[in-house]
Amino acid sequence: MFSLADTIQATFPFKLPVWLTSYHQDVTPLSTWPVVASAIVVYLSTIFGLREVMRERQALKLTWLFQLHNLLLTTGSGLLLLVMLEEIVPIVWKNGLFYAICGYGAWTP
Repeated sequence: MFSLADTIQATFPFKLPVWLTSYHQDVTPLSTWPVVASAIVVYLSTIFGLREVMRERQALKLTWLFQLHNLLLTTGSGLLLLVMLEEIVPIVWKNGLFYAICGYGAWTP
């Protein structure tokens, strides 16, 4: 049977590391409190620091860059939706909505 996720995975020339495809405590990025806290501090200092730097300057016109970014996000979101529906629709079709939400066999490890 055709699987979109398997096709996408076979198409890419590289394999993702295991710690990016499944959760492992203390191995997966952002799985420990010190890393999360430092990421939050870096993010907030970047946002507020750049706001102060740009306060006296003219706003940059980067519409084409934002449009490209939005196109990539929309494409990625649509692809994720298709891959999720590929898993969910057959379960709902065969067993019903209640089983798809509450049934133990509907959840994958």
